[in-house]
Amino acid sequence: MGTFTPSDTNLGTYIELEDVSETITYVDELDNSQEVTITIQETNPDSIIITNGETATITGQYSEVFDNNIQYRTPSNTFVDVKKFTEIDVDNLSEVIFYKPDTTTSTIYTYIAEANSETKTYTITVDNDWTAGKNSLLQYLGLQIGAPEPIINPDPPIVSETEGVILGLQWLNNSGQTVTWVNASGQEVYWE
Repeated sequence: MGTFTPSDTNLGTYIELEDVSETITYVDELDNSQEVTITIQETNPDSIIITNGETATITGQYSEVFDNNIQYRTPSNTFVDVKKFTEIDVDNLSEVIFYKPDTTTSTIYTYIAEANSETKTYTITVDNDWTAGKNSLLQYLGLQIGAPEPIINPDPPIVSETEGVILGLQWLNNSGQTVTWVNASGQEVYWE
């Protein structure tokens, strides 16, 4: 009977868009390296790459692994509901109407490594710290038709709290910059 490395089956905890690089190897009872094949148990994002061989790897970034509730309006006044920002048709985006982040705190991905007719199950946990969703929301708000360029440090800012509630959205702004939004009535809203 051989040995898989690492011996710990938990390969680690990551947040969305954090670089992942995990290596799995196998040495048989004669101390010879054997090829390792990794089998994915759940659907992984396209940004995760599995490489099999004597040094098998799991690399990339977990992106859009959580399901948000997003609604946007098209120029023809159609309302579209999607779960991921990449599902938004940017050519038909008039404005983002609603965003509610997934409240799931983490998800676990399972991988089965096989070598020399032996198997070992590994896991990677992806934590939802909501930063990726916040950043995607800001990006897509900037793609809205008629969205103004952000104004850094307007004088005076309309909202200058570190935690703000605007148009039903709430989060802690850690960027250190002021964010400009245009609400449905065309008013500019600043949040620092």
